Amino acid sequence: MSAPVRRAREAAERRLLKKAEKQHAAPMMPSPMEKKMWEKAKQLQFYRQWKAEIREGLKRGDYGPEIIGLFKILRKISKARDLVTYVENSRWLLDAPGRVQLAVYGYISHAIMLHRERNGYSPFDDAMPTFEDGTNRIPPDKEGASMTIRKLLTRIDQC
Repeated sequence: MSAPVRRAREAAERRLLKKAEKQHAAPMMPSPMEKKMWEKAKQLQFYRQWKAEIREGLKRGDYGPEIIGLFKILRKISKARDLVTYVENSRWLLDAPGRVQLAVYGYISHAIMLHRERNGYSPFDDAMPTFEDGTNRIPPDKEGASMTIRKLLTRIDQC
């Protein structure tokens, strides 16, 4: 092989090696979609951590044993009506401070939603039908368990 051809090939090989080194040295930049996905995953991680802190705080608070008992009941709901009866008979829950009631109501409504999904219903039963009297106000005998529990905890008759 002649010297000029050999130098040209060597130069081409050096250029290829340099190009390959540059590609490996450059950091991979995530696409905008990947950035958004990572951000959502991070937010979800923070949310779950916050919920765990709330749950632990509730368990260690003034109503710890009662709340642990409620969490056990929420894991194995058979009928939403049983949950309403439990809340009606739970003096500790009705007398608890508003922030405790709000946190507990969040867990109760989540459990009702999961119960409805497991049994093939839509997660929320909050449609506002029009009744015979022409109003959208749901009569007490037709309201869902979640609304009944919310009324008990907030002491507000009309939600």
